[in-house]
Formats: sequence, C-alpha cells, structure tokens
Amino acid sequence: MKFFRSVIQKLFTLYIFIILLVSCAASKVQTQDEKHSVDMTSYSVNVPPGGDWQMGINKEKEIVTFQRPKKWWTGQVLGSTLIQIFRDEVSPQGWLRSEEDIADDVRNDEERMMREEGVNKGVYQLLDVKKNIEAINGMKLYTMYYVVDAELPGGFAKHGMNAHRHQEAMLYLYIPPDFKEKHVLFRFLINEDCQRGSLGCRADLTQIHAVINSFRVKGTVTK
Repeated sequence: MKFFRSVIQKLFTLYIFIILLVSCAASKVQTQDEKHSVDMTSYSVNVPPGGDWQMGINKEKEIVTFQRPKKWWTGQVLGSTLIQIFRDEVSPQGWLRSEEDIADDVRNDEERMMREEGVNKGVYQLLDVKKNIEAINGMKLYTMYYVVDAELPGGFAKHGMNAHRHQEAMLYLYIPPDFKEKHVLFRFLINEDCQRGSLGCRADLTQIHAVINSFRVKGTVTK
C-alpha cells in the first residue's frame, strides 16, 4: 500500500541505473564552493569532508546530491561516490501507522521497485539485501544495504573495462520525533560505484556518516 506523496521515491530507486550511465562521464552539477553548510527549507546538512565533491541542489523537492569520482593513482576514473539527502511526506493513510511499519513500507517498496525496474528487466542484478537499524549521532536510522552488478548498454565493445559495474549502497531512513505532527521523514543514500574487479576501487560507505552527523531538522517543516 502506498503512503508517500512524493514522486521522488521512484527517482530514488531509478538513480541506481542512471548513475551507471554517468559514472564515467563529466557531472553536470556545479563543483562545491567554499560553503560548508547547505541550507534547505526544512533541514541543513554539511558538505562531506575530503574535497573534490560536486554538488547539486533541488530546492523545490529539497534534494541535495554530492558526487565525486573515484580515481586510480594514474588519474584514471574507476567509479564514483554518490551521496543524496531528501525529504519525503507520508500521506494521511499512513499517519496512524507505527514508525517501524512505515520504515518497513519504505524499504520493502524500494526493494520491490528495484526488482521490478532493474532485475526483472535485465538491467542489473540485485544482491545481498540486508535491512537493519543503526544509531548515528543519537538518531535512530532504519537501513537497507544492497549490492548491484550491471553492464552498461553497449557492453565491452562500447565502454571497454568500464562496462562492468559493481555498486554497494546503503539507504538510511530517519523518522523525526515530531513525525506524528508533521508527517515528514528524511532519506539518506550513499552509492559507491566501481569498475567491477578493479583493485584500485574500494567501497567506503562510512563516508556518509559525517553528513548524517551534520544533519539538522529546522524548527518548522514546510509541507
């Protein structure tokens, strides 16, 4: 049963294979400036540490995206790191459901859509899905870890060794204490994309922890 008003739920899942097409190409978002904090209408978050991040902001949908290339010592781009934060609303049908049920609905629906849009259509393989609960900076976070293996359209003939992609990702779902009044939740995603089998490309999903640690919900959440 659907409880989410936002159309970005599908965007969230489909970004998995959108990034397959752009992981080795130049990003269209602007390189981060010296600004350390990003202010949205309902939340603020810091730019991840480490430099070289490119940042995209959608003020209307309150989506913040950070992306940077993963490079070999020769300068060759082997993959990319994507971090994404956005706000979502729950429709009135879901207002009386428990926090745990809402978290399960979100994660189960994400997995279902990934299987329908990706696995069943032969776009990628979905491996090693794990759902859990973690605590970061005092926030209770419902998580979903997963692995995706895929081949870019055109295969080796068009992309060479870059055609074979391996991704590790983690979704974090945060339901604030005032959810019963404001019916708003937040999602965090980190996706590590690498050339499959590359010795110089390793996933580090902990890069998102600094972003989650910096996350602040503003006093008034605009609907």
